[in-house]
Amino acid sequence: MLVYPLTVEDGKLKLTYDTEDIVRMSIVSAVMTVKQERVMRPSYGRGWQPFDRATLPDILRDCRQAIEEALVGLPPVQLELFATVNDEGQVTLDVYYAPGSSIAIILDQMAAVATL
Repeated sequence: MLVYPLTVEDGKLKLTYDTEDIVRMSIVSAVMTVKQERVMRPSYGRGWQPFDRATLPDILRDCRQAIEEALVGLPPVQLELFATVNDEGQVTLDVYYAPGSSIAIILDQMAAVATL
């Protein structure tokens, strides 16, 4: 898989075979790509547009579906998505992912740090 953002190394586009990098780049790609944007894969990516009247549950559901579709064929990954809207209407999407069932450990550690 090509490294994202595109990187040139020794005059060639850099490739990665590291599963963690591939999962991370697939998540970013799926969320940043709008359906119909890719000519040869029109169903790839998220469905909502920046000016759609989407609710947070709609955005979370749509992004989770896009990410899960992008990760087909890779080792199983646990996902947790959180979204918030600030006073200007900007949406922040936080995606936490981990192989297998270790996502619960990561979220517990985050909660412990947040309470300190």
